[in-house]
Amino acid sequence: MQSCAGGNAVVIGGGYIGMECAASLVINKTNVTMVFPEAHCMARLFTPKIASYYEDYYKLKGVNFIKGTVLSSFDFDSNGKVTAVNLRDGTKLSTDMVVVGIGIRPNTGLFEGQLTLEKGGIKVNGMLQSSNSSVYAIGDVAAFPM
Repeated sequence: MQSCAGGNAVVIGGGYIGMECAASLVINKTNVTMVFPEAHCMARLFTPKIASYYEDYYKLKGVNFIKGTVLSSFDFDSNGKVTAVNLRDGTKLSTDMVVVGIGIRPNTGLFEGQLTLEKGGIKVNGMLQSSNSSVYAIGDVAAFPM
């Protein structure tokens, strides 16, 4: 990150990892653009209102958001260093660094038909209890009520 200070970074993903990386990069004086397909950051956990609060805060710190599209490809220089990110919507972002923070999805297949699933996780109440009162879920697999 320090070698990118003053440069441009693209963060792919709007979840925990993406948000944390964006914050770290901004602290290190890097220009940050976040790209994710959802309508707002932290889509599995945040309501639009809560996400808007965080996005507004990050914007005040200089983070740009591009929502509703995904990574298509990278451009490289002759030394193999990334120089740009190409998005599916046709946008091309010049960059010095790319952080890809995507792909973490809980494997809920085991619980199909046994527990109530929502937003890619196990639906829980405020006590982390699932639709089966003897089963609790925590971490990435838990889909919290809002």
